[in-house]
Amino acid sequence: MMRAVSSRASTSPEFMLWTPTGGVPLPEGPARWAVDVVTGLGVGVVAGLMGVGGGIIAVPAFRLLLGMSQQLAQGTSLLAILGAAMSGTRSHAKRGNVSAAHVPWLALGAVAAGPLSSWWVQRLPQATLVRVFAVFLVANALLGWRRGSRAAARAATPANA
Repeated sequence: MMRAVSSRASTSPEFMLWTPTGGVPLPEGPARWAVDVVTGLGVGVVAGLMGVGGGIIAVPAFRLLLGMSQQLAQGTSLLAILGAAMSGTRSHAKRGNVSAAHVPWLALGAVAAGPLSSWWVQRLPQATLVRVFAVFLVANALLGWRRGSRAAARAATPANA
């Protein structure tokens, strides 16, 4: 049995608004599990290299490669990232790259806001949520580019200048 995903995903400017309704077939059963594992490996590698939690990579991957709705991709991403977050945190902690003083307070805020924002996301129209997520991705990309450019300029400036 094959599940179909719209081929508009790769050919249309509104690729982030497509819904899985026909087109490129996705396998089911063991072949589907392989697609899921390969997608997860890709998300894990890119997230590990980029130092992101994974959702910034996972949500678009789940939408575009697995044909999930925005809400389903976000929820699936949150659960799938748990394992990667634990192992990645362990690796970073061994190298002293975790600010233990910040963790309890950050976690408190996340635990308080997570359920409320998840409830809200389920009530937003698909098109609105997709657009908000796209703006978030673009803003992060631009901010990262700007900060990277500034860091490169500082590194290139002689210390005695």
